[in-house]
Amino acid sequence: MGEALEQMDISRRLSRLTTAVWALVAISALNLVATLYYGLWPYITYGGAQMVADAPTSELRDSVDRYNNFHDWPLDKQIQAASVIALAKHHVEKDQVKTIFAEILKQTPGTTFYYKIGDEWRMNQPVRPNTSYGNGQLMFFVGSPAQFRFSTSFSDGRITGFGDMPLELLRKKIKDQK
Repeated sequence: MGEALEQMDISRRLSRLTTAVWALVAISALNLVATLYYGLWPYITYGGAQMVADAPTSELRDSVDRYNNFHDWPLDKQIQAASVIALAKHHVEKDQVKTIFAEILKQTPGTTFYYKIGDEWRMNQPVRPNTSYGNGQLMFFVGSPAQFRFSTSFSDGRITGFGDMPLELLRKKIKDQK
């Protein structure tokens, strides 16, 4: 009789285990159905390809791709593509080189730019011995809201990254493109 009780106990445990496994299978199936429904429903309803093209992440990816290697572009193309071009001057305070916006050389109408003259650029750097930081940076932003794309330093009225081009010549190039 003890063996019969033991078999009934094993049978009951096996039945409970089988029920638990089937419950997990059912929950997994519901999860899969919900994932497919919510994942595919927008494509079915709105015509997938068009929705992907209109998605904000797609716009962000396109803007990043569109401006790949911006720093290698010819200057005239950089000026044309930039929605904001700004000059920021360096100020050494204690152990930090702070970069403060000093002049907006170009801002395309309707472009949202979250900085104004006198604002501090968020990318300060520590002062290193025997290092020249120049007088400041020429900064290019693209899109709206304007996103930082490229900068180069300037010193004594000349832009280092453009073969020591005079700042006045850059101002003229920007003015001529307007």
